[in-house]
Amino acid sequence: MTEEDRKLISSFEGKLRHLMFLFDELKQENADLKLLLTQKDKELKQLEQSRKELEARYTDLKMA
Repeated sequence: MTEEDRKLISSFEGKLRHLMFLFDELKQENADLKLLLTQKDKELKQLEQSRKELEARYTDLKMA
């Protein structure tokens, strides 16, 4: 194997390690975003339930 081949392999390994690092970072960011989305969905459902309860109370007050 020539010196140039070794340099190419070394460069390839470095770039591959960097891509693997970026992939791991994106996987973590994706997991964090999925968790945040789950939390926001839960919050949205709670707010929707609260809105429905308030709307029902308002309707009852209008009738009284």
